[in-house]
This record gives sequence, structure tokens and C-alpha cells, in this order.
Amino acid sequence: MKLLFCEDCKDIVCPPYVNLRKKFCNCKRHSVWWIDRYKGTLKVGDNRDKNNRAYVIGLSNKGLLLAPDRQWTKEAVHDNLLNVKAGSLFEATQSLVWRQRPGENENTSWDTK
Repeated sequence: MKLLFCEDCKDIVCPPYVNLRKKFCNCKRHSVWWIDRYKGTLKVGDNRDKNNRAYVIGLSNKGLLLAPDRQWTKEAVHDNLLNVKAGSLFEATQSLVWRQRPGENENTSWDTK
């Protein structure tokens, strides 16, 4: 799962399920949309001066699907990390959550329009 975090209004925005449909943060500065949600590629738009005031947050779907009676203990996180996709940011960071600016990985980018 990927989310947009706007540093200005502190809103966390989930991209709409429909590809190419934009969703804005509360202050309307940033928008986020899927290019292809099945491939996990998305874009972030900045309606102002493009000075990197947004992050994309990645959450491991497998981590979110832990059994309700199982918390994110060190052991549970370790078990989930053993099963993440090879070459993924979860593997690289050894975490079930990551935060990057758009464009810092191949699946996210700033809209250049």
C-alpha cells in the first residue's frame, strides 16, 4: 500500500482505486494518483512551487494482514521480512514501512506538468 503525506497540511492520502484519478490533500497543494495500481506505480502532483513538501509512504500489505491477535513484534516483523519480494524497498530497508520523496524509487514520480 502506498500513501501520500503532505508536509504542509499533515494529511495522509490514499490514492483512488481508479487509475489516473487524482485525489488531493486537505490543503489542495498535493495530489496523488495511480498510473497502474496493479504494478504499484503512482505520481504525485504539486500545485505550487515543487520544493519537495510531500512523501510517499509504503506499507507492507503482508504486514497489514497479520492475524488480528498478532502484533508487530520483532518476531512478527522478522517473519514478514523473510517473505517480502526480493529487491523491494521493504527488503532493502528491512522494514515493513518506508518513506521516500516521489522519484526516489522506480515506482513513484513527480508529475512534471
